[in-house]
Amino acid sequence: MFSFNIMECRYESLIQAISGYKKTGHFFAFYDFATGLWGGGSAEALGIYYFIPKLASFFNIHLDLAIMLFFGCLIFIAAFLSSFFFFLLYRQPKLAIFTVFIFFCSALIAFINGGIYSFHLICWFMCVPFILYLFSSKRDFWILSLAVFSISIIASYSNLCRDHSGTVVFLFLLIIITSSKNVMTRNKVLILILMLAGYLVPQYHFKTISSQSEFFLRDNYKIEINKYKGTHRF
Repeated sequence: MFSFNIMECRYESLIQAISGYKKTGHFFAFYDFATGLWGGGSAEALGIYYFIPKLASFFNIHLDLAIMLFFGCLIFIAAFLSSFFFFLLYRQPKLAIFTVFIFFCSALIAFINGGIYSFHLICWFMCVPFILYLFSSKRDFWILSLAVFSISIIASYSNLCRDHSGTVVFLFLLIIITSSKNVMTRNKVLILILMLAGYLVPQYHFKTISSQSEFFLRDNYKIEINKYKGTHRF
């Protein structure tokens, strides 16, 4: 049976994350029979230790299936969205067929190769064609603002699943917004503020969950979380 390729150390950490959630009812509480409980609220690729255990526990499915569903759905939904917005952008049948072929071949390669590095492709596919379509002509300010806010949330969650996988989207979005001739200068400032707000929403979400787990472990098990263990300083 095919299974999504993921590093062995991350697979073991996912097992421990699910075990910790079952034992404590909190995400980012890791449990292993040999070493007991510990806090992983500052682990690298923190997002996968939230979304995959949540998916596995919600549907009551095996970890391997949860991993394959999580990455598979994201990769191929992203490929579909990128194809759809490129078609809206150019509306040329031959070009549309070619881009769909390229996007889905890229998605298939990413799915077969596996790994959390696929988030670089997922985030790009989900956001960049949409951004190009969005700024290709003049849009209503509120539609544009809501779209930028949504894109920023997606890119921020992507960064939490794989460090800097969404950074290129933020940089691209920043360049497009500041250089667009279809958006007034006053509106550009407001849109940039919304972009920042969109970035902060997932960060606050995960910080809240991590803090709840940290307080629970400290109050009930006297466990302190090392803020820099297994994570990038920047």
